[in-house]
Amino acid sequence: VSQADFPSLPASQTHHSTEPTKTFVSKTPRKRAPTARAIAAVVRGMTIKENADQGFQIVYVPNAICLPISTQRQRLRKLKIDNARVLDLHYPDRKVMGMLVHNEYAPELKTILASYGVTTLDNFDPLDPVHLRDPALASLSLDDRATKAIHVYNDCMLRAIEFIRAPVKFAVARSFCSQGWISDDQLAEIVPPRPTKKDLDISIHTASITIPSFSDL
Repeated sequence: VSQADFPSLPASQTHHSTEPTKTFVSKTPRKRAPTARAIAAVVRGMTIKENADQGFQIVYVPNAICLPISTQRQRLRKLKIDNARVLDLHYPDRKVMGMLVHNEYAPELKTILASYGVTTLDNFDPLDPVHLRDPALASLSLDDRATKAIHVYNDCMLRAIEFIRAPVKFAVARSFCSQGWISDDQLAEIVPPRPTKKDLDISIHTASITIPSFSDL
């Protein structure tokens, strides 16, 4: 057997790499710092103001085009309006948009709007029968039209409450009821009843009962 029977391998196959092996280490995702809006929300929840107005109101503004609500919220964001504090948007009439906000935020909202030249419609009355645009209602008497306007507005307020998360929706419902926008019966269907002293006594008594084990029987 000669060396010719065992030819040497090509250099590319006999070369051993001297480069260090790269080790890939997964990076731990960084936690995002809380935004200024999130911090402000926490502070509001931990602040008790004396004589604070805890109700809600609807700020009405002119609106040229009836756009989807999501689009309207994008437009509000461009005006530096905190969408988290605008609980509902709706169109009570042609060229009018309503924004449901807490009474404490209403002055700030109006100030922001005024800085951009937007004048709020402070004298707008959503219960005015003139806002009933359905031709089928034109033949109704003035009293019937007024009653119909109340029903339409009541439905609008109930829809607004439906899309608000608890527990804020409960506060909104109580505020609406106090202003006559929804009835007491409707409020009772939205807000869960508060437990009475008797209910609390029963729950405490039930929790204190010791269930005997099989070894005690």
